[in-house]
Amino acid sequence: MEQRNTLFVKEKHNGQRLDLFIMEALGIATRPLVQSLIKEGAVRIDGKATVRPSLRLKPGMAIDIFSPHPVKKASKEPRAAALPTPTLVAEEETFLVLYKPAGIAMHPAGNSRQMTVSDWISTTYPQIVGIGEDEKRPGMVHRLDKDTSGLILIAKSNTAFKGLKRLFQERKVEKTYFALVYGNMPEASGEIDSPIGRVKGGEKRAVPAGKREFAGELREASTEYALHTRYTGYDFLSVKPKTGRTHQIRVHLSSIGHPIVGDRLYRFKEHQRDPLKPPFHLLHAGELRFQLGRQKYRYTAPLPHYFADTLKMLDAEAGRGYDWSA
Repeated sequence: MEQRNTLFVKEKHNGQRLDLFIMEALGIATRPLVQSLIKEGAVRIDGKATVRPSLRLKPGMAIDIFSPHPVKKASKEPRAAALPTPTLVAEEETFLVLYKPAGIAMHPAGNSRQMTVSDWISTTYPQIVGIGEDEKRPGMVHRLDKDTSGLILIAKSNTAFKGLKRLFQERKVEKTYFALVYGNMPEASGEIDSPIGRVKGGEKRAVPAGKREFAGELREASTEYALHTRYTGYDFLSVKPKTGRTHQIRVHLSSIGHPIVGDRLYRFKEHQRDPLKPPFHLLHAGELRFQLGRQKYRYTAPLPHYFADTLKMLDAEAGRGYDWSA
């Protein structure tokens, strides 16, 4: 039997987006679920169907939501394996600095109903919705892979978005990542300059090699790395990408024979038997430096616990100690 929920827009909701209003009013777990209901024609306003999640509401509107199944609401009971959520590192006048845990995607993709950074922004800072070039990526001037932890910048206005975007495009944002890789690097430091493209027929990226075929053009990419700590069978690196290609650090390190520990997409077959089995690949965006106008900014984020614990274990095996959580 089709279920019907009726909501009425009050004065305090004047100008609010339709999808955010429904999500808040019904306590629905994720924004993509609400948007799919709207786009499927299951939402009517004053008796007329609408397919625009971004529609701005006016007081007095009557909203009917029709669903063949009960709408899945956010559980009020704690769950043992709850998804991680972003946390606020700093709020400046024109932008936010967030810490994104590994395991949460930046924005909705495909049919996934999991919470994303985009969902968090939409509910925590609804005034940022509509900022930027893509409705699904409110205020986002750069991104991190789903299983990469670390710092991200979110613009609070279109003016700030353009300014920050320009800094990234002009390579004036210094990003420092930390990575644990399989094997020991032949040199203590170096730079990898190899173009990257998407391999034909899949999601993987790669550098040119042999008869490898690509979908679309190759794009220049450059990554600097430096040895931080050497272990038996592993190296802990600081890494600075000079460009911002999808999966860049992961692809570049794998291309020189040293994939990131735990990277299921780019590690080699022999690494499946490696004793280190972290819950996420060991790549962390730990520092951001840039200048906006006359103001200089620097933000840092400590390693996540599973990464720090892995290094502590390797230190113990090597007979030394260091507080990696600091």
